[in-house]
Amino acid sequence: MITSLTSLRFLFALAVFVHHYHLRINEEIPFFENGYIGVSFFFILSGFILSYSYKERLLTGKMSKLDFYIARFARIYPLHLLTFVICIPLLIRINSVPDWKILTSNLFLFQSWIPDRAYYFSVNQPSWSISDEAFFYAVFPVLLYFFMKKSFNTKTITVAVCLLLYISLMFLPWKYHNAHALFYINPIFRVIDFAIGIIIYSIWNQNSQKKYDFNKWKATIFEVSSIGILIFMIWFSKYIPKTLLCACYYWLPISLIIYLFAIQQKGLVSILLSKKVFVLSGEISYAFYLFHKPVINYCNIVMVKLKTIEWWNNQIFLRFILIFIALYIVSLLSFYYFETPTNRKIKSIYKNYKQNLSIR
Repeated sequence: MITSLTSLRFLFALAVFVHHYHLRINEEIPFFENGYIGVSFFFILSGFILSYSYKERLLTGKMSKLDFYIARFARIYPLHLLTFVICIPLLIRINSVPDWKILTSNLFLFQSWIPDRAYYFSVNQPSWSISDEAFFYAVFPVLLYFFMKKSFNTKTITVAVCLLLYISLMFLPWKYHNAHALFYINPIFRVIDFAIGIIIYSIWNQNSQKKYDFNKWKATIFEVSSIGILIFMIWFSKYIPKTLLCACYYWLPISLIIYLFAIQQKGLVSILLSKKVFVLSGEISYAFYLFHKPVINYCNIVMVKLKTIEWWNNQIFLRFILIFIALYIVSLLSFYYFETPTNRKIKSIYKNYKQNLSIR
């Protein structure tokens, strides 16, 4: 396990949380409105980590495709189902329960395929990205084989053609909501982010055995520089067309961060991110991400009763901190008492099923 990458997952989940909380410095200036980049980080990192974790087992036949699919189902679906159920009372409260088609698409993780906000942002809004992840998992064995086994020329030509088609589509005169639904939401377009993660792993895998002359300070410079490039691009994003922001604007800085933090763990930032509190936060980041919208909404229901207190109305950052603490606690409880045991239970049931089949 590359602990610094695990910890970075939490920081990017935190960015999404801040973005959706709509924290503001004042009534006109948002505190951070680029938190959606967290999703791009998750998709690219997912391609890298799945390759890191499953490459040998899948390509050598030690793990079947069905074994892989069951493992990923056990990882993502139970929490999706739990948050789906938890969000229903919120929708009932505001008399906004979607029709059965929208509910079904969300329940079975098809919502991101439908270019309509009523579908892809239904029930628990962040779950659209889990719909994308489900598709990535479905095609991962094929993509892994392609990038790990095909010749360099075949990979280069295929990637070049796909990117040329992607860029051609990107520069068509899209309306923003259509560009957002396709380039930011739709799994056919976002699978490119996932494939970039597999490519980064392929490069890392070829170079990981090399002995780089990284001392602590040189490694720190690389780490800080990669983060600095991302921060600069976030600042510069106000000058970038929205379609480009939805599409590929953040590919380079995110890829650079993942590669540089994976190739070495000697820098001061990596050392800090390897501390237990950050690694644990990274491990609960999936729950933190999926729970953040329902926790915000439930906390707001409770806090609205305090609006009559004038002092409380001025405590913008205090309310944010309290909701963050509540979300972190919920994520911890979910990780230890729901996700982990449910994951083990599903894998155990599947293992017993396979053993019974082999006996027959």
